[in-house]
Amino acid sequence: MLLKTLNSRDADLAGLAAVGLTQRGLGSAPALIRLLETGAESKQVVQESLWGLRALARKDMGSDP
Repeated sequence: MLLKTLNSRDADLAGLAAVGLTQRGLGSAPALIRLLETGAESKQVVQESLWGLRALARKDMGSDP
């Protein structure tokens, strides 16, 4: 459901989906990357996706790389 919502035309829903995927863990990174590669319709969604990827990287590598 979250993956489908990432492509929503509603920027608020798509942004929330990006945050939700981040909370699911590192396995969600490919979906967030794919969204950035294909281009999101909203700047907000791009920002949420980038935030999510940064958050996932910090979880995996620690906060001080």
